[in-house]
Amino acid sequence: MAVSFEQLEAFVATHKCGSFSAAARYTGKAQSVMSTLVSNLEIDLGVDLFDRSHRYPTLTPAGESLIGRASGVVEQRERLIVAADELLANVETKLTIAVENQITIENLGHVLKQLIVKHPYVDIEIDYGTVQDVWHRVSNDTAQLGIVIQPENPLEGVDFRGVGVMEFVCVASEEHPLSQLNQVSWEDLKQHRQILIKGFEDSSMTKWQASFQIWQVANVHGCFELVSEGIGWAVLPRYVLKDTNSKQKIVNLPLSFDSRSSFAQEVDLIWSDNKALGPAAKFITEQLSDIMQVRN
Repeated sequence: MAVSFEQLEAFVATHKCGSFSAAARYTGKAQSVMSTLVSNLEIDLGVDLFDRSHRYPTLTPAGESLIGRASGVVEQRERLIVAADELLANVETKLTIAVENQITIENLGHVLKQLIVKHPYVDIEIDYGTVQDVWHRVSNDTAQLGIVIQPENPLEGVDFRGVGVMEFVCVASEEHPLSQLNQVSWEDLKQHRQILIKGFEDSSMTKWQASFQIWQVANVHGCFELVSEGIGWAVLPRYVLKDTNSKQKIVNLPLSFDSRSSFAQEVDLIWSDNKALGPAAKFITEQLSDIMQVRN
């Protein structure tokens, strides 16, 4: 049984357009050619695909059964052509974005949805880690883009662009001894256990590493859980306080050395300085630079 792609295309187009004449206009072929292609497909398959007894052809039960499979073949061919065109244009087959584990980008999903429209066959990986993890992945070219809290010292081997700010708060549970004080000094913070997010020591947040006793956890929500249990105090992204339900209320500590209720940290988009960004990475860079919203 020899079935050609042209036959399948004519079958799908006729069903989609509702008639042989409309399908001919849609595909740019003569009506007689479309009719012949469908008739030959019916002969090759040994079944009638259309009922031609009415003004417009309608699918037979056999046609109903096969139209989905035929449409899938036509769609796969179109996808193959687009994917090949993107390879010729040097569009990445895979794009990895490494994000520091404290950061949430409000509109990242929206940007990636736009990327699908422009470059539909790029596979995306989003990975999370410490600022050093992100830097290593970008500098070693295992991630094309990174999103980090701006480090105190510039990262080597990467270019960067400021894309937003992130708000942090110094907190403890309302039952913690620090929460009972009218004013909390730096010396007070030193005397109580501090909960740090892993990688804190490699970021510009090191100025907040105060305590003589440090516990480290892998992510923001793990840190929040320990704080909510009264185990220690922490500096956390402000958004976490809105997202997480806890048995105990979390409060901002009244710091004697800083009257602000929160403080801002710059967020950078980074990429390797020794390799040009591909079209997909450039698109994401431009989009995030224009409309990036760091969650606060």
